[in-house]
Amino acid sequence: MSWWNRKPAVAQAGSVLFRGKWAARPEDFASVGERGVRLGAVTRGADGGWTAALEHDGWGTATLVVMPDPPLPPDSLADMDGRLTGAEKEAVKSCRYAVGVSTGSRSGNVLADRKDLLRFLRAVMGREGVAAVDHQAQAFWSRDALDDELAHDADLDIDAIHTLHLLYDPDAPASGDGDRPVFWLHSHGLKEIGFRDFDVLAPDPAVHGHAHDLLRALAFGVVEGRLAPGGEPMPLVDREQVLAVPARTFVAGAGRDHADYRASVDDEHLDGHVVVCDATSGGWLARLVGRGAPRPSRFLQAPVPEEVLIHYSISATELMARRARETLDVLRGAVEELAEFGFPALVKLGLRVDGGGEDGREHLWFQVHGFQAGAVDATLVNAPFHIAGLKEGDRAVHPLELLSDWVIFTPGGRIDPRQTRTLRFIRANLPELREAMSASASD
Repeated sequence: MSWWNRKPAVAQAGSVLFRGKWAARPEDFASVGERGVRLGAVTRGADGGWTAALEHDGWGTATLVVMPDPPLPPDSLADMDGRLTGAEKEAVKSCRYAVGVSTGSRSGNVLADRKDLLRFLRAVMGREGVAAVDHQAQAFWSRDALDDELAHDADLDIDAIHTLHLLYDPDAPASGDGDRPVFWLHSHGLKEIGFRDFDVLAPDPAVHGHAHDLLRALAFGVVEGRLAPGGEPMPLVDREQVLAVPARTFVAGAGRDHADYRASVDDEHLDGHVVVCDATSGGWLARLVGRGAPRPSRFLQAPVPEEVLIHYSISATELMARRARETLDVLRGAVEELAEFGFPALVKLGLRVDGGGEDGREHLWFQVHGFQAGAVDATLVNAPFHIAGLKEGDRAVHPLELLSDWVIFTPGGRIDPRQTRTLRFIRANLPELREAMSASASD
């Protein structure tokens, strides 16, 4: 059974956030009908709250939960959510009221069912809601982010069902770009669907920056059972393996090391969490002096090479490729929307390796020159590892059925099938970007 098909099915729940504090009435949500949602009979509670059934022909059913004094997410959660732009974080923190939405499972596929939750949350948001929160993933969705995601029917990406939190010492000296070193990166949301969340200690900035795909590979490893306590080391990239060590086991053997992490971790982050460690410990000498305990992955702590071949399973690759193909219109639309800037758009294509079968493919990046019917005209921008007849700089027309990923690189970050944060930031700051690009061109 595929990891995303959960049995028993996973319940989904979230909240819609509003700026003003008010006593919500059923008639305040009449606008759900504009999205094809029917608001059912209301059940009143003794505390002044109420619930009502929501029903949609395609999304299934949900329950709207209204309380007189609902809990609100702490500001710190919004601050740590990398999905939000700075302006969106401030908007979330300005909210003073929330209503809840819960759904069952329409398909048993957590990636499809969680998207149904987002559809219901957006319907309840109406014209006044500011943002939504996915409770299981501790993930925030701004109004615009929801609209971007719901503009197509692709199932959610694995990034959408978990969140990464980065903790750093505010007193530590900042680097040249103003960032302080992160001493603990950890996920939330995978434990809530029956797996484990993962922790990376003292990651190199690239790991939570341009090399974010390493973290995606860890998440896929967790849900596929390849990165699990007691399991074999998992290949992460060529010649680098990692091991999952239960967080409690790690803390018990950490001694005086990793003081910031040990001082910060609590039961919530120990139960159901694994620390990503080296595949081997420090050897007999380290054990002799009491330092043979599991050691956090040194590969993830060191500068990441410019080019690494990340090991994804065939299942993960197919899942990513399906979403890339189903969001191809997002790429085309963004290329057109940002045409004035000439930002490079790239596609990743899975080409068969020398001597390989149908599943033996190397996924390579190509810069896009233009799209044709079912094909893309593009130039290879990286050197293949396992295809001798292909070299960097080769240009050709390739069928889009080979597509496994896409990206647009901008000064504000990347735009890809998994998030539109950068695109939303650009839209909100177009005059400033035009001025900066013009100044750069004139230098």
